[in-house]
Amino acid sequence: MLRLLVKFIILSVIVFLCSTFIKKALDMPYSWSTDYELARSVTLSKEPEKYNTIFIGSSKTFRGVNPLVFDRFLKENSKVRTTSFNYGLGGSTAGQLYGLCRNLIQKKADGDLPNLKYLFHEIRSVQTSTIDNLFMKNLHSSRERIWINDKKALNFSWKTYWDLKDPDRYSTWKKIKFSFYFFVKYISYKFNVGEVKDMIVKKNYQSKIDLDILGKEGFVPMETTKGKKNRRRHKEYVRDSIRHIKVSRKRSELAFESKKPIGDKFQNPEYAAQLTELVELAAEQGITLIFVTHPMLRKEDYPQQKTVFDNLPPKNRIQLTSAKDYPELYDSRNYYDDTHTTGKGATALTERLAQQFLHLKRVKVKVSAQK
Repeated sequence: MLRLLVKFIILSVIVFLCSTFIKKALDMPYSWSTDYELARSVTLSKEPEKYNTIFIGSSKTFRGVNPLVFDRFLKENSKVRTTSFNYGLGGSTAGQLYGLCRNLIQKKADGDLPNLKYLFHEIRSVQTSTIDNLFMKNLHSSRERIWINDKKALNFSWKTYWDLKDPDRYSTWKKIKFSFYFFVKYISYKFNVGEVKDMIVKKNYQSKIDLDILGKEGFVPMETTKGKKNRRRHKEYVRDSIRHIKVSRKRSELAFESKKPIGDKFQNPEYAAQLTELVELAAEQGITLIFVTHPMLRKEDYPQQKTVFDNLPPKNRIQLTSAKDYPELYDSRNYYDDTHTTGKGATALTERLAQQFLHLKRVKVKVSAQK
């Protein structure tokens, strides 16, 4: 038995060393799993000194924040100058954004992004990020494993998940099961399980990738994207857009305008604490990290994101969710489907983001749609 254990340990060490060597030899960027991720990584590596502002988030950021509009708005209304880049990743989870944010901060520390000054981080609730069908679908994907690359990321996943308060959806048994899943992903990353072939393929493709897929500074309007799924969602939205907008307005008002306390099942103070640590980590590198809530969310995202938002430092947060504060962000004409803006809607959203950013800097300015 002892001999078998020793053999297992030796074999594990050999596999780990081989995995480490392969990763070093291939030298893949942190974010490489999809074409969009790889293209973004290549763009930043080719022009490391160009950008001082980066937006990270889900497809809501990818399709909703236009860097050229942001830069122009600041130039026309203040002395603040930015050269910004959209690093939105469709379908990204809270953990993936946490990992990406840490990686970009580290790049500043290593001198790979020497001019990085502002990071805008879309808030994604842990509850939405761990929906069973979405989580299980992505469990063994390269993209989902990459962010759990060290013990700090593993602890983030464990602590934020165990802090969820809804016993009907997050029983003790379920938390144990998911904790095991997170640990498996951590081990998979460390031992490079199932990744070598994909890494070699992407490494060969890295020098040939078409950067035009990123549009202008990483922003691609939703209506320019081809595909039957997108067209079907657009048609469904158009048929029922009035109801979608009405329901979303009401949800935003209940969460962001009501004085009634939000129930415990929507709380996640540990997540807010982890994000606050990121603020401090970024500040050490001269980066201002700002968290952003978007409009037109999933049903339970409204109260979930509000509780996280309320527990973040006031100078490091911007909310664009309230229909009362931002009526034009709940205008059906600004949306392609029930959650993504059109190019016109992205301009409205980005101008509001830039406006609120200047407010944090004590520069007051109105946008054309402001009442």
